[in-house]
Amino acid sequence: MSARRADGVTDRLFPGPNDLVVDTESMHSAANVVDALSFDKSEGVHHCAYFTQQKTLQKLGRWLMV
Repeated sequence: MSARRADGVTDRLFPGPNDLVVDTESMHSAANVVDALSFDKSEGVHHCAYFTQQKTLQKLGRWLMV
C-alpha cells in the first residue's frame, strides 16, 4: 500500500484534527503554541512525511538556532 493510500485510510479511522502521532488540539492548547508550522492539504504532507519536508527542516533550524 502506498503512503498516500495509507494516510487516507488513517484519516477515515481517526477523523478530525488529530493524527496517529499527536493529538493536535490538545497539544496546541496545552503548549500555548505561538509559532506553529502547518501545511495545507494541497501540499500533500501527512504525518508519515512531515520530517522529510524542506519547510519542516528549515523551521526546525530556526527554532533550534542551528
